[in-house]
Amino acid sequence: MGNIRKRLQNFLTMMFLLLAYLLPVSALQALEPQQKLLVNKIVESFKQNNRVAISRMVSYPLLRQTPLKSINNPSEFLNRFNEVFDKALLNTITSSNLHTDWDSIGWQGVILNNGIIALDPEGNITEINYQSAREQALIHGLNSRRLAKGRRSLHRSVTHYDQAVVELTTARFHIRVDSIGKGQGKLRYSAWPINKNTSEEPDIILNNGRVFNSNGRNQSYIFNNGTYSYQLNIRSLSSNAIPTGSLEVFKNGKSWIREVATQVIRR
Repeated sequence: MGNIRKRLQNFLTMMFLLLAYLLPVSALQALEPQQKLLVNKIVESFKQNNRVAISRMVSYPLLRQTPLKSINNPSEFLNRFNEVFDKALLNTITSSNLHTDWDSIGWQGVILNNGIIALDPEGNITEINYQSAREQALIHGLNSRRLAKGRRSLHRSVTHYDQAVVELTTARFHIRVDSIGKGQGKLRYSAWPINKNTSEEPDIILNNGRVFNSNGRNQSYIFNNGTYSYQLNIRSLSSNAIPTGSLEVFKNGKSWIREVATQVIRR
């Protein structure tokens, strides 16, 4: 139950961070005096490489991009410190300026550089929206093994594809997008109810997908089925950030269903 509450808290924070990213800089608030003290405390701990002190200034569990496991306590944080914090991220923190790099997001706490790091009102780290090269390599390895296993666990109707593109879950659905057609740019949409195993036949398979509104790290995919249109939106605050996503279904051109993804896995 605690982990569910934590994920809900982090989801709300992520939505706020996404809003903060979209807002102009002038819409963010300057740090209050007490917030400056909290930020300075954690920045100084990083400058001194005081990992033990930093590990005590984290709100656990600290979620990482699936399929990486969450960091659940100070001991795990210390063991995985070098996995999470590379030279670039450490430099971003230690060289940060209280007045130009950190912003208040009201009752949620404060953020660094539009959300790379998020702190709660007590000054504890709640979000690290950044992936080091080491984490990316771990994710790639785990996803590759999962993909190989996943192909074996998929229903026979969707085991044939060129490349898996993205997989996401919402409160009600498990969805995957695969590239098909031997390099012709065709995309397939497969969806199951969240309580159904992917080894069972999908409730819907659409083979007419296309990409639109792509800018490198953000993509939208659209699939048509008669009067219905299925749109998947995948977003990242930066190339190192943990992606978010949503499903929106349109009926006769009007929004009919909209669900935020609880998990997004880019292939």
